[in-house]
Amino acid sequence: MKRIMVLLLVLVLAASLVACTGETGAADPMVIFQPGNNSGDDSVAAAADEPSAPATAVAIAVTYDAEDLEIASDPGDAVMITLSGDTVTVSGDGVGVEGSAVTITSAGAYHLSGTLDDGQIIVDTEDVGVVTLILNGVDVACTTGAPLYVANAEKAVVTLAAGSVNTLIDGASYVFADPETEEPNAALFSNDDLTINGEGALTVQANYNNGIASDDALKITGGVLTVVAVHDGIQGKDYVAIKAGSITVMAGNDGVQATSTEDAEQEPALSESQEPALSES
Repeated sequence: MKRIMVLLLVLVLAASLVACTGETGAADPMVIFQPGNNSGDDSVAAAADEPSAPATAVAIAVTYDAEDLEIASDPGDAVMITLSGDTVTVSGDGVGVEGSAVTITSAGAYHLSGTLDDGQIIVDTEDVGVVTLILNGVDVACTTGAPLYVANAEKAVVTLAAGSVNTLIDGASYVFADPETEEPNAALFSNDDLTINGEGALTVQANYNNGIASDDALKITGGVLTVVAVHDGIQGKDYVAIKAGSITVMAGNDGVQATSTEDAEQEPALSESQEPALSES
């Protein structure tokens, strides 16, 4: 029996960190989901007619870079990408378009707006640098793969522009270039470090597998996120760190999980008075 789990986290930035937003390397105790400390799948327990254990979050120190905390909501010098049904218009360099597939090939900032009826936003760079995607009223559906797929990047930051409403929806099956691969396995998927920030809203509807997933670290430092997934809601390999934002997850399996089987070096645990609040229903 599948469990529908709603996970709501509302975390507020500490005033001392607001003052240090522009600094890199700042460490801050956050809610961290690491391997072995995740919201569990209760299908086995339910079958045995036993209650499942509640989700457990481990609070440790996490280092945030400037780009994790700064909100690049002003397009500024960003490359403009306008989506319109089955066509794409680009103003700037570092972007390739083939039909309704957009491929970002260089590090930098990219401002996206509009609708793709059946297409993909793909990040595939060899640059040493951060790719920042500013979503400002983006609605992307993809029937054969991940609507937003970070195939290769040193790091990707998805910024939700203030006041914007953004949506990613995938289909019930994916078509892979390599039939033996199992990735991407989420509607918003990154092979590398991924950060989500900003002051807008993002809804992810995952009909194939997971909602939001990273093969490395996943940090959430802002935004209003709603994830509906047939399998896991939010997944990171090394860890999932939630610093701020409003997050609702409805998932057929785990709400939030980390998947690495390797033991991670953990900072000293926080005292109870330092632990961020985690509300689950």
